Amino acid sequence: MNARGSSAKYQVLESSSLKCCIVGDTKSGKTALAYRLQAQDFRGDYSATSFDNYSVTSLVDGTPYHLSLFDTAGNHEMVQLRSLSYDKSDVVLVCFSVADPAMFVNVEKFWVNEIRSYLPRTPFLLVGTHLDVKDQRTSIAEESVVVADIVIPSTRVSDMASRIGATGYVECSSKTGDGIEELVKELVVAAHFRPKENKSSECCFIV
Repeated sequence: MNARGSSAKYQVLESSSLKCCIVGDTKSGKTALAYRLQAQDFRGDYSATSFDNYSVTSLVDGTPYHLSLFDTAGNHEMVQLRSLSYDKSDVVLVCFSVADPAMFVNVEKFWVNEIRSYLPRTPFLLVGTHLDVKDQRTSIAEESVVVADIVIPSTRVSDMASRIGATGYVECSSKTGDGIEELVKELVVAAHFRPKENKSSECCFIV
């Protein structure tokens, strides 16, 4: 899902080195996603992240892009530590589990507000993690049973993405690798587009 408007509203960044900041609630799958992007593998063990950094080179349409991935703390109270990772980010990935309605609510209730307070002009993508639960009747995740009936519909997330100004929405599974290639393409495209400055110096949000 892509929510960019007219290209006349954006300036194109010419760079093959991109900084990507990954945010989201604790246990939203941020660290597993960063590891999948870096190592092309799944890490099933869980440990709370305060800060971590990964580097990876990915090919998108034949062009190599050097991605610096900043995995941040999911605890809402650790904003000062998280803010150190925001500086000069080209794109932000806002993660939530598609099987956790509370995380979905926190995207709009908490994460978008924080991102916009530190990075008012930086593009961000919504990333629905744990996509593999959609293909299962039940799935064990973080030591609890996740029932398919509570999986958040893609249409509902797409509607919110448009409403809050996200540049797009991608669903993926760090466990199976589904959606990872699409995510890389979307984050590269998003990072190369920023809202143009307007003469009144007001923020121009993506619509």
